[in-house]
Amino acid sequence: MHILIIPAWYKSPSSPLAGVFFEEQARSLQKKGHKIGVISPSFAAYDSGLKSNYNEYDDNGIYTITQQVKALVKRSSSINNAYLLFRVFHKSYKNYVKQNGQPDVIHSHVYKYSGLLAAYIANRTKIPHIFTEYSSIDQVATSED
Repeated sequence: MHILIIPAWYKSPSSPLAGVFFEEQARSLQKKGHKIGVISPSFAAYDSGLKSNYNEYDDNGIYTITQQVKALVKRSSSINNAYLLFRVFHKSYKNYVKQNGQPDVIHSHVYKYSGLLAAYIANRTKIPHIFTEYSSIDQVATSED
């Protein structure tokens, strides 16, 4: 099975332990014989001085795309920033499919933004989407509480 993982954050040369559990999951699935890919979109802070960057590489059999997009405005939750991230993510996904074919399933981690990006692609392509959340902070209390 071809599984595309879209984590909320992932390792980079400057932060090799970031999201180590996402990589561990990918390696475990790979050992079971699955074809694994990773696309990791993230923001560079508006005032950090960092520029946007894009890296596409084979990480010991896991085709990986990391992309850091410089925020357009200071607030990362801005609709302008979200639109930019969606736009560049869609291009990354197209590049991924061109190199690896369409995945059988997409597994995203954390609702904002990776979960939304994965849901967008899954909806457009009709690929099944598995979503894992790690926090209940955004949960809404029901009227029965």
